[in-house]
Amino acid sequence: MNGKVHLAQRFATDWSRVGSDGLAFRGDPANTANWSPYGAEVLAVADAAVVDVKDGIPDNNPAADKKAVPITLETVGGNYVILDLRNGVYAFMPI
Repeated sequence: MNGKVHLAQRFATDWSRVGSDGLAFRGDPANTANWSPYGAEVLAVADAAVVDVKDGIPDNNPAADKKAVPITLETVGGNYVILDLRNGVYAFMPI
């Protein structure tokens, strides 16, 4: 941007859902279905148009250092939805 390198993730905020018991997961943390956010509905940040979707990249095991697939330009964003919020503003929502 303007001749300078900027990492989009530098100012990102990671949110995670916890259950009513205050725990992020129950049971084996290696099973993604045991995590509170798994299967939850995702709400858009604004009234927007969906302009891109990526699905089908295998979930990582949250308890392991090894990734489910190698990180490449194709997989680095994981599964996501991109929303056009208008006026050149977009929201990248990992799912």
